[in-house]
Amino acid sequence: MKTSWREEVSAVVEGDKALATATLETLFVMGPAGEEDELLSVAIKLADKKTQDELSTFVGTETTLANRRARACISLLRENPDVLDLMLVSYQPIAPRTVAGADQVPRTWLDNPRIEQLFEAAVNDMARRAGGEIFDNLHAGEETHVGEFFKDLKYCLETLSRQLAFAAKELDAHERFDFSLSQRIIGKPEEGGEGVDYDRFSTDICLIFKAMDEGVCLTERVTLIQAKRLQIISDRRHVYSLKRDQLNDIAMQTLASFLLLLGPAQGGRCLPVISASLMVDLMKQNKTMSLSPSRAAGLGKSFGTWLLEDVIGLWTGDKSEKLVKKANGQENGRPRLIYEFLVQRSLTSFED
Repeated sequence: MKTSWREEVSAVVEGDKALATATLETLFVMGPAGEEDELLSVAIKLADKKTQDELSTFVGTETTLANRRARACISLLRENPDVLDLMLVSYQPIAPRTVAGADQVPRTWLDNPRIEQLFEAAVNDMARRAGGEIFDNLHAGEETHVGEFFKDLKYCLETLSRQLAFAAKELDAHERFDFSLSQRIIGKPEEGGEGVDYDRFSTDICLIFKAMDEGVCLTERVTLIQAKRLQIISDRRHVYSLKRDQLNDIAMQTLASFLLLLGPAQGGRCLPVISASLMVDLMKQNKTMSLSPSRAAGLGKSFGTWLLEDVIGLWTGDKSEKLVKKANGQENGRPRLIYEFLVQRSLTSFED
């Protein structure tokens, strides 16, 4: 349907330079936000027969969305892009390494640099927007912010999977990638203690990651996450207030324990994720620590980057049967929030 629409628009403006120019300008200036991949695919079809000088008239010095679209169109025309390149362009400057993705080295078992980059950019873009909304509801607790954030993550992954399915058909790709998140809520006491055998579970979030490759389960792992939102202290500074015993409790359960900091992007980091064990070590014997957003950005990875490189990349996650059972709520001391993150890579057929 979308391919047919592009061809139809191209046929309508064929031979009419003025109409083609007006249509391009309309797409750049008035095209709906968030639809850059489809918008640019039409623009490239129309701009293909225009000279460099003609296209340069659409580019000004302002940092507007229209200018970004025009520059992206010119850049992509030089690179002979496909639909994945167009999707990557839509995340600029979050994914600045567009089009050159084919030259990159895979970072995970997905073995596809552009899919990895799209995942990272999509999740980081969502995390950036979610972090920017923290100030709108600073009085709410971590549980409220976490619930909203993972709801956004679920929608983000569903959208990305649909886009990748469309791209696979457009490119006649033999691989299909699907990302999904499901949630179960189970009651638990507020705080836990050290170790997996403790009656209560010391974590805000249990992330159960399952990797499926061509129908075969590669692994099922558990990662524990403690969330902390940004706070305003007496002198109006914004900090993350940390407690050593709380972090120590989660760190003692497994090395696959992390601190998720909820606040606006800082230094290019969107919702930084930091090893709980690292923070315990850095706090030394201090019972509390006030961590500045800039320091947090330096210590952690953006949530999307961490989710790709560490979780999907299998650099973290605990395969302990006891921990997996506890995370799944099969033993005492069950966690409150369980999120099941499923990544599937499969072969596809487009015979239909």
